[in-house]
Amino acid sequence: MEFRKNCKHEWVENNNHLVCSICSKEKLKLSQINKDLMQGIKNNGQKYSVRVDMNRYFYPHEWIKFYDSLNENNKLLFQFLICTGARIEEALCFSKEGLIDDERKSIRLYVTKRKARVEGERMGKVRTFEISTNLYNKLKTAPSTYNFIFIKPESEIQMNTTEGRLLLKKYTKLKSSAAYMNLRNNLKYINITDYYNFGLHSIRKTHGMWLKTLDIDIVEICKRLGHDYETYLKHYGSPSLFQPSDKILMIKILGDIYGLK
Repeated sequence: MEFRKNCKHEWVENNNHLVCSICSKEKLKLSQINKDLMQGIKNNGQKYSVRVDMNRYFYPHEWIKFYDSLNENNKLLFQFLICTGARIEEALCFSKEGLIDDERKSIRLYVTKRKARVEGERMGKVRTFEISTNLYNKLKTAPSTYNFIFIKPESEIQMNTTEGRLLLKKYTKLKSSAAYMNLRNNLKYINITDYYNFGLHSIRKTHGMWLKTLDIDIVEICKRLGHDYETYLKHYGSPSLFQPSDKILMIKILGDIYGLK
């Protein structure tokens, strides 16, 4: 594993893949279709797009306009994403069991990166942090134990079984695709011209970037997002692109966390 991590890859084409002739690591081959977008083809023949600009963040006024355009049924999920920095799989797997402290408004998230899964089992360290009073109360009073998937109550009871975990994985995949389409369609609707530079992971990066802009300690941000320091430096840029007026809106959106005023 260490050898692969430090390998100076020499890529060789193999159908729709590139294979490293040194360590045998594979990745999908991408072709640039314009200055902003690259495209690849999966093994099943399905085309997919990759943004050239992977560091496009939401400006607060863009987020407010996007959020206001959402159907009421989708608003809670997107509020959760922007206010926690959770990965989409972490958000969709979140249940009321993760609401662990009503007084401090603390939640518990499990790392659920898709590539870190083994047969649907969660892997990685648990993250515990505070969220806004507004979001905590909405999650507490939501009608479903799994706040964003809305599976049948009898199925919720069986989530700890093998069948239940497979069901959760199935619903998570479907809901993730639906959330992505909601993001793209609504960004187009509000006339964000570079909508193709946004993905669900852009919301996670926006959360981290906003906290950095609001002078939250980097160590705290890393713990909240589940990053190490090097990953944080690699993926988060300068907060100088935001104005003082942006900070006011960030605090309004994120709510009463870290004593932000």
